[in-house]
Amino acid sequence: MSGINKSKIYEELEGKSNQEVANKLKSMTSREERCEVRSVFISLRKEETGLVGKSDDEAKKLLKEMKKGSRKALMRSLELSVNEEDNSDKGGKSKSPKKRKTLEPHVQVERILEEMRDGCPSLQMRLMNANDADKKACQRANETAEKRRTRNEGNAANMASVRARERAKISNSKPTYNTKPWEVPGKDFTLKGHENDVTTAKTLFYSKNGPVEEPVYLKLVAYQHVIERLRDRGDMCAVAKLVELLVLKLERRECLMKTICDVISKELYKSEYLKWEGRTEERQRMVRCDCELEWFATTDVVSLDESRTKISIPWIQTLIGLHLIVPGHWWNDCEEEDKSKLWRCEIDSINDTDKEEKYFGIKCHGDGVRYWIKYETIKKYVDTDHDDYPKYDLPEKQPSIDHELNARCEQTLRRLKDPNGEILD
Repeated sequence: MSGINKSKIYEELEGKSNQEVANKLKSMTSREERCEVRSVFISLRKEETGLVGKSDDEAKKLLKEMKKGSRKALMRSLELSVNEEDNSDKGGKSKSPKKRKTLEPHVQVERILEEMRDGCPSLQMRLMNANDADKKACQRANETAEKRRTRNEGNAANMASVRARERAKISNSKPTYNTKPWEVPGKDFTLKGHENDVTTAKTLFYSKNGPVEEPVYLKLVAYQHVIERLRDRGDMCAVAKLVELLVLKLERRECLMKTICDVISKELYKSEYLKWEGRTEERQRMVRCDCELEWFATTDVVSLDESRTKISIPWIQTLIGLHLIVPGHWWNDCEEEDKSKLWRCEIDSINDTDKEEKYFGIKCHGDGVRYWIKYETIKKYVDTDHDDYPKYDLPEKQPSIDHELNARCEQTLRRLKDPNGEILD
């Protein structure tokens, strides 16, 4: 390798296209030189992305802020496709070629990040010497039945080994009091040895004797126990904090267990809660769910105001601020001369309890009237050229929304607030 001048290779490759470098590799006879050229060119492509040395969050932010054309050019330079098959047409079988559609911006960002993390495998495949591929194909064509059988058996053994490693991941993973209710026994953790572990035994009991959602209610029961106990003590500050936690859960339209898991980080749990629990025998004898909520409510370790700024907001709320360009003919009462005009609008409010699924309120710029629309209307008229467009996650189909859950959450929220909107204790 000492005879290869990397600096010279770098200068020769700078500004070259992937095709030009692939052609150069085909004409090279030295395997050592081909490997070095591929390595240098891939490093060059990585540097050009501007993502080297950045954390995942920094890289994601940088990619989201990129202009649409720049991000597509970056994908092509890494040999990533910017299109995918469009499976939205369900009108039956067709002999015509399948349509292609451009990947959504958030999918493009994830593809680029994944490619960078894996060392640019798509680009590496593009640069593989065609002679090597021909040689491998020739070997396969000329191999004997015995060699083919041996090769297939080796491949099968490798795949079995991979499956065994996947199963081994859960062999020592037992459920804890923080196990998410949506995790599945046998897939995310093991219930073996339940007779030696109280938490595992309780999880096994619920998984065998109750609905999947049963563990969720453990937190709700604990909430009721703790809030009544705190009211009896007259600790109204702690009561108010628990009520605020319930309000956050209702606003996010999720189970209390999920909210608690997001608000209390694993680091805080290990460094603060376990220490607090171990200080008195009374706390150690308490039901763990009760003890956790009492710690949360009576200490200043976890700030709900700070948590609100850190935990993610529900997907439907993230679309507030999205810009649309709506043609005049969309409005039924539009004047004839305005039907051909385009109107700039913005999503400014959400109502996820609407029975007609018109969850999104939009206002036209210069018009104070709010209009309620469905998600498919957003997909149809979204302003893809707006600078903020890449920041929004717009899946092909709207994620499912539980009307009954949302209605109950909204009803409970109203009961928790006085006529002025203040939270009642």
